[in-house]
Amino acid sequence: MKKALIGVVVLLSLILSSCGGVVGTIETPGDVVQVGSDSTKVYYEITPAKCADYLAKDCLVVAVDSVPSMILPNTDLFISYPTVKDNMSQFPSDKNSPILVYCTSGEYSHIAAEALVENGYTYVMELKGGSFYYSRQGYALAPANSNKS
Repeated sequence: MKKALIGVVVLLSLILSSCGGVVGTIETPGDVVQVGSDSTKVYYEITPAKCADYLAKDCLVVAVDSVPSMILPNTDLFISYPTVKDNMSQFPSDKNSPILVYCTSGEYSHIAAEALVENGYTYVMELKGGSFYYSRQGYALAPANSNKS
């Protein structure tokens, strides 16, 4: 009975968090994406509008394309998606820090998001549709050589 109750609580939490609502004291920024079979390992798929909000906040923004040409404003790091696991030292030591990963099409950023979650990060966001979709929604991109770091 106790296990069933815990399961219901976890399921309700996931349902509420997938709506972009508030669960406990943490606001979920977008749709919850579960990593593997562990329901506690999740990242958030966010829309371009939510992404624009996070670009103005204290959030680590990481381009994970192999060779990005156009980037989101305020991009902090360039780490190609296959090397994210090898570059964990470049990410914050605080595993609860907000991190936004993106690529051109959204095809590779989910791989980077999963790698971060597997390494203990709890507030990982992935831009749905990548920078291409972001720009198609009317948001400006910048040349890759104009990052702030």
